[in-house]
Amino acid sequence: MLEEEIISERIADIKQILGILKSEICAIDEKGRSKKQTKKDSIDELTRASILFTQRSYLDFYRKIVNFIYSKLEENVSDKDFFFYIPLLRTLIEIYAYLLYFCFQNEKRQMELLISKTLYTLAKADSSLKTKEIQEQYNLYYESFKPFMDREKLVFPKNTDEFSGKWLGNSGYDNPPVDQMLKTEWIKESSPQISSFAKYPENNPYIMYKHFSNYIHGNVLSKDDYGNEKFWIISEVINLSGQMVELVSIKILDNSRKKEISEWIKRVSKNTPEFIKLWNSKKEKIARERSN
Repeated sequence: MLEEEIISERIADIKQILGILKSEICAIDEKGRSKKQTKKDSIDELTRASILFTQRSYLDFYRKIVNFIYSKLEENVSDKDFFFYIPLLRTLIEIYAYLLYFCFQNEKRQMELLISKTLYTLAKADSSLKTKEIQEQYNLYYESFKPFMDREKLVFPKNTDEFSGKWLGNSGYDNPPVDQMLKTEWIKESSPQISSFAKYPENNPYIMYKHFSNYIHGNVLSKDDYGNEKFWIISEVINLSGQMVELVSIKILDNSRKKEISEWIKRVSKNTPEFIKLWNSKKEKIARERSN
């Protein structure tokens, strides 16, 4: 196959996974609409709706970033420009880590995370808003969460000026570091199919997260990877997106996308050998050019 054909197949793989991401978002929306609230269990229903909305938000943000990368691949921008898109891979890994961690927590812990992020964001709102307006918005959300907080004996600051980053850090309500959220056992449980072609150790994206962190901060030990950015981006978007859609399917949608994901994996697996071969030839070419 020609280089253009190989890359086109990989772009088609990403287009297909974008379709699966979109279908999962639609399925989450439908799941939310199917829940009927009653007065008796209004707190529980509000809790489930809030959790589902949070999960959807993570997934939709992830999809938008992948869609941006896909658009740049479709535009056939210069290979050198992909260096500037490497930070987006770190962002994708972080979003996946947040959703992975969130999905493996119990309902109370999920609400702790949800409430803390919502109130902290409001407390640190744009300074263009007046303090009174910020507090009013904060109060609205605080009151909406209050029935759950009272029932579960959760304590959050009532005033925005009391909700500092230090308070959040000491509260136990915040997310742990990325490496602690990307637990290998959770990844294996939530993405059993994708392990058939993901290459990094234990299928844990934190390996790549550390690598890209060094890379974008100019670590000279990463110099051998310069010039291969387009291939890194294509490869990691495919691997990570496979894990993301399978996580959502298994932990949120009762594994309803299993067949669709399986068919996509077959396609990706078929296209992978030629892509790896091309990638290796590019590495060899860059190495020869540097040695001259």
